[in-house]
Amino acid sequence: MSSGVYVRTAETREALSRAAKKRYTKYPHPMLGKKMPLEVKKKISESKKGCKVSEEARKRFLGRGADSYRWKGDAVGYRGLHNWVASRLGKPDKCEHCGRSGLEKCHIHWANISGEYKRELSDFMRLCAKCHKQLDVGIISL
Repeated sequence: MSSGVYVRTAETREALSRAAKKRYTKYPHPMLGKKMPLEVKKKISESKKGCKVSEEARKRFLGRGADSYRWKGDAVGYRGLHNWVASRLGKPDKCEHCGRSGLEKCHIHWANISGEYKRELSDFMRLCAKCHKQLDVGIISL
């Protein structure tokens, strides 16, 4: 086993399986494994007919950006802000510092220039992973 790969024995797999089953059977859901009677399904269906969702509620639920009920404004987190930038500017494909292109996935990033993580598209630039790390450490400056 010099490759560093751990192979589980049959005994270990069985013990893990028993532990997982205990975890899920400790507090089972009361409807788990039971089928809802057809009459109950029809009653639920009938009670929902004719219910209208207001346009305001529909807009809040289905809205995008500031119209969404999940909009956080400037209190957005790191991942949410980067997703917002990517949705507006697309996926970066060429580093603006060294000019490398043809990079994919995690090798090219939207890098925050000021370090303040504000909701401004001009505060982000395309950088390859190497240049992004050098910018964060302070080796290069823009």
